[in-house]
Amino acid sequence: MSEAFPHFYCSQCSNVFLNRKAQELVYYEATPELLAQIAATLPACPCGGHFTPTAGPKCRWCHHEIPLVRNPVQHLQNPNMVLLDGACLIRDEGEPYQVHIIG
Repeated sequence: MSEAFPHFYCSQCSNVFLNRKAQELVYYEATPELLAQIAATLPACPCGGHFTPTAGPKCRWCHHEIPLVRNPVQHLQNPNMVLLDGACLIRDEGEPYQVHIIG
């Protein structure tokens, strides 16, 4: 399994928060109780939004949300993080970085 979990998208933009400290909690089992525990500690996003268990990435231009998070409890173990052009990956450990796709 990839180590890109649990991750949470911003309620306003496509930034992603990777919570490695919570990885050991959800590695073998994801429960609603663990989701609530982790959700209570999620930081605010630099854009002014909040990282939440139910948000998905959004189009940079029209802000339409891509519905990737259908079940927030199951999503805790989802190793597939979608980083759109211009999004920042903000980590609880390490420096953040911004995705820039050049073509």
